[in-house]
Amino acid sequence: MAAAVRIAKVECSKYSTTLAAASHGFPAGARIKVEGLPELQRETFIVNRSTHGRFSIWRNVCVEIASVDPSESIVRTTSPHKISNYMKNVTLHVFDTDIHLLVEKVFNVEEVVDDSSLRLKAWCGDHKTWYPAKLSANWAGGSLSMKHCDVVLPQSQCTGSGVATLACRPPVSEELCIHDWHEALRAVRGCVSKEVPPVTRPVLPGSSLLHVQYCGWDHCIGVFQRTSEMKFDLGPLVSIIYVDQLKLWCLLADVEAVHPLCERRWSLGLSNFDGPQLLYVRKDASPLGRWEPVIGPGPGPLVSIYKEVSIVQPASRQTSMLMHPSSCSVLDMLLNYTHADWRGGRLENNVWGLSSLEGILTAVSLWRELRVCSAVCQSWQAALKPFASLTRMCYHALRIPQGINLPMPSLQDIVQAIVLSANTWMHGLHMIHLPIFLDHAWPARVSSVELSAEMGNGEEHFMSGPTAQTINKHAAAASQVAQQILRGVPLPWKVRPYTTKSETRDGRRHAGCELLDFHHEHAPEKSAAEVFVHADTDGHMQLGQLDGTELLPHSTDALGPLINQGLSVSRVTRRWASTYHQPRADGEPCGFPFCRKLSFPCHVCSMDKEGRTRLGASQLSSGYVLHFLTADAAEITLEISVDLIPFFATSKDPSLVEQLLSAVPWGDDEEEEEEEGEEEAEEADEEAEEEDELDVEDLQAGDLGYVRWRPPRRRLVGKQRPPESYRS
Repeated sequence: MAAAVRIAKVECSKYSTTLAAASHGFPAGARIKVEGLPELQRETFIVNRSTHGRFSIWRNVCVEIASVDPSESIVRTTSPHKISNYMKNVTLHVFDTDIHLLVEKVFNVEEVVDDSSLRLKAWCGDHKTWYPAKLSANWAGGSLSMKHCDVVLPQSQCTGSGVATLACRPPVSEELCIHDWHEALRAVRGCVSKEVPPVTRPVLPGSSLLHVQYCGWDHCIGVFQRTSEMKFDLGPLVSIIYVDQLKLWCLLADVEAVHPLCERRWSLGLSNFDGPQLLYVRKDASPLGRWEPVIGPGPGPLVSIYKEVSIVQPASRQTSMLMHPSSCSVLDMLLNYTHADWRGGRLENNVWGLSSLEGILTAVSLWRELRVCSAVCQSWQAALKPFASLTRMCYHALRIPQGINLPMPSLQDIVQAIVLSANTWMHGLHMIHLPIFLDHAWPARVSSVELSAEMGNGEEHFMSGPTAQTINKHAAAASQVAQQILRGVPLPWKVRPYTTKSETRDGRRHAGCELLDFHHEHAPEKSAAEVFVHADTDGHMQLGQLDGTELLPHSTDALGPLINQGLSVSRVTRRWASTYHQPRADGEPCGFPFCRKLSFPCHVCSMDKEGRTRLGASQLSSGYVLHFLTADAAEITLEISVDLIPFFATSKDPSLVEQLLSAVPWGDDEEEEEEEGEEEAEEADEEAEEEDELDVEDLQAGDLGYVRWRPPRRRLVGKQRPPESYRS
């Protein structure tokens, strides 16, 4: 993370201001100052909605109150309040001359009258309506404040460039930090009903670099460098440190608690804290391994020793440009797929990313390009050898991690299954009857864990009726049951789950509570395969972990939390399902809320230049459903849904099948080419015995082992006279 970055562009709208700064590295909640832009100088801003190349900004508003108009519910300030948000809370800290006390009142903004006046309103919970704020003429002085107010600039001021720097501030006292961290740990332990044992003697890893991989808070992903004996830093704001007072390894972020950290603190019942946030802890002597979430959203990060994965060219004294160090950087940029993102899925009946067939096609195409480059010279072949496995490339496209102890399908079987799924993308359930599907385990991800129940005929709202109360009563226990069933699977569990949605099934209304906290877009798809799904001898779905441990059927003890609350198990079902949506015509709503309901396209349609929002798509999934009966014989169900990664297909896939089949290397022509290549390689070995030989025994079938560079009998080094045949 850079302490200062150049702002290339200022983007303004009537709702927010966004700054474009390449590779800024500012996490959400970071406090920054802006120089070079007069309209943004002399203020401290809060980073919001931070991505790799841009971020929007907030400001914290606090101005003195000049007067109060109770008849109009208007508050006037001594200076411009700079508030542009409607339907957001403002807090009044005023002195009540009647009771001679300082009072705090919270209202909502109904109207921004002018730069120094706000009309306020309040919510009546009994009547479920808004009414004008009741202000008192006895209020004198005081202040008006609002946290996280959007910055809105006139369009004429959105010009020029500047520099954004981290804002300096006095450090928060250690006593306050330790107190807040203790409270956070106590709240987490109370919600998940498990104790985090303290570490009596920490163990330092044997490396100065730690790699934090995917977790719920994206801004702590990266390479941490040791800056002291017990501390590793990712820039000036995020660090891994052993806190002696807690006896734990902690991952801290010195940021304001903005989304999703503020929601997490609210769920835990914690007060506001303007200091380093305790995101994750490690309940082991070593920081290496899987961490536990505290303030940070789950799942916790996986920390390992950092290993550089790049294309490195062996040293050479030849003067050819092929041996120049810059060529290695070009190869690494073009062919290193370690961080390539070939994911995809369905979201709100919409398509994002790549289908499984498109991901495999991308991997095979890259492998062919890599093979061509490896044939240029022996030095390039040696540099590209660690990346030459087609199987590993395709596993990367399907998010299959290394070290799997399960009967994985061969690459040919994977391609065949994906092609079958693509050709019949609207009928995904036909796959579960095919031998190629039944004989293998397939990578999958847990997409949902839901507790639901049918609503009564007289219930008006799914969040406030008796059904919602029943679900809320058993939600925490159901979460404990699901965590026992999915033991060892890294998932973002909600701290305090409650009823948040409803749906209609077979004409009946159901209220539901999602137990997983996928707080940000595409979150279920960001990690690697979490589980593997295969069919048992009866054709029913079975879940397995990466080490081969089967998770189903559940143990008797796993249901204890719900049994203790008076529920009884009526039945257990396992299911296969396929969800899909049809292709859309031009101009049809894309599926996201409010699309085409306004006079202009939604942000998804406006950014869709390739027509991806028009595609139809299907996803094959499986489910494990536990049916419970309450004391009054009402049914409540706990369902674990799992999406099979290779069987996400779109309506575009059938047109790409022929292209994929012609690109894979196990056709008849390709096999003959492999045999010829192996013969040529053997001849080259016999003719050049003094040349360095490459170890090709560990390469898999279909890799670059047969592609050998045949060295010339005579090497040209420097300037030499051309042969006689070239001189005339």
